Amino acid sequence: MPPQSIDDVRQWRDDLATVGELRFVELAALLRDRPQPSKAAIDADTEAAKERTGSPADRAPVWARALLDSLIAGQRLISHLQASMAADFAALAAGYPGLREHLATEIALALGCSEGSADRQLDAAEELVRRLPATQVAHYRGRLTAWKVTAIRSETNDVSDEVATQVEADVLPDAPRQTVPELRQAIRRAILLRDPEGAELRHRSAVRRRRVRTWGLPDGMAALKVTSSAPDISAIKECLSALARNAKTPGDSRVSDEREVDALVDLCTDILDSGVYHGRDLPLAQRNRPHVRITMPLDALLGSDSPCELTGYGPITADQARKIAGDGELRRMVCDPLSGTLLDYGRTTYRPPKALADHVIARDVVCSHPGCRRPAEHCELDHTVPYPEGPTSDENLAAACKHHHRAKDGGGHTTERFGDGTRCWTTPLGITVFTPAPRLWHPPRPTVPEPPAAESPAPEPPSAGSPGAASPPAQAPLTESPPNLDDGSPPF
Repeated sequence: MPPQSIDDVRQWRDDLATVGELRFVELAALLRDRPQPSKAAIDADTEAAKERTGSPADRAPVWARALLDSLIAGQRLISHLQASMAADFAALAAGYPGLREHLATEIALALGCSEGSADRQLDAAEELVRRLPATQVAHYRGRLTAWKVTAIRSETNDVSDEVATQVEADVLPDAPRQTVPELRQAIRRAILLRDPEGAELRHRSAVRRRRVRTWGLPDGMAALKVTSSAPDISAIKECLSALARNAKTPGDSRVSDEREVDALVDLCTDILDSGVYHGRDLPLAQRNRPHVRITMPLDALLGSDSPCELTGYGPITADQARKIAGDGELRRMVCDPLSGTLLDYGRTTYRPPKALADHVIARDVVCSHPGCRRPAEHCELDHTVPYPEGPTSDENLAAACKHHHRAKDGGGHTTERFGDGTRCWTTPLGITVFTPAPRLWHPPRPTVPEPPAAESPAPEPPSAGSPGAASPPAQAPLTESPPNLDDGSPPF
């Protein structure tokens, strides 16, 4: 499209201003077709704006105001679409033919998100439709952003439905103009006015939701989040601060934050090393003590830079792996030199012997369901073909967390394993996902040699129709290759 004029932009802004609250199809079309003036036209209008008089809006450069209008309209449209998705989530939850417990699994596979994310979206959608319908309507009309909707929902989570309705009516009129922190403060004030006696009950309910979460970060790092009561968190922080101060020695270059983290790591690793806490042995997982598992090729152990794997996190550097392995127990695992998968063997009993269980856990690394990252040592060992029809062998065993084990055994999900270790999971609504066999070792890519330089230019081929000209050989028809499941990309 050729550059358009500043007058075209002015007309576009006028058209945008006339779009009604619920005319989202027209709004999307206007955003798509926004005029794009040339740089020279934009620069000329910016200079002309310096000479204009009137209100700040009248004096503003037209193109800058158009971009701001686009952001505002785009936010309205996004809010509308998010509210529409929330309504669809709630409707699907009401009409799902499978078990509600496994609906998040279905959605996660369809959308390519984690089950936790799908479950949170389902819960939020059902709560909005049931408890906060006016908030859902305001979101659908584009008046509230998703962050503000989340603030209203989370802040009223522990109050009764009656109080939630009252608080919703109190805060919605001002919510579009407020920031999220301002809205949260307004909701808390409204709750105290509407339900002053419920504070202690809400605190007890919040305490029951205390938890620990972890997630990966770049550069071999990860994060830990502890949610508990304010006194508990204060005690943890005070303890770590005291340990950090105690660890300070002359020449120690670590800052206080680093010493606090190191103190926490030392506390936990000392317990793992001893296997005992408060005089009681730590519980076993698949007949093994709790431990940190890394996988590293032999050359990395001997000093190379080959990437290694930390179970539950992913790739780490060889140097990080060697530091962990220095205090650990080493076990030899032989991998296929081409595929990188762990070589297999079989057994015939229902309960896998420890050697076979260890083999399957080491091979699968995490739960075999697509997208699940629960470490295999904290999973159950599932017979893909139920016993006794299927044998107790590594080909027929797979790590499956309790949730996904139930999804297969009674939840309407099916799974199949192919000869190369690829697995296929199918949901009750027919979503099919293939996952490749886990790789414990990533073989280096072969180096393609440079072609030799031609010593002299090749002669020009004869032109078509001239003596010696030949037709190109017929090319065999290409057949579609099966998808490459080892390239690391999602199969959906």
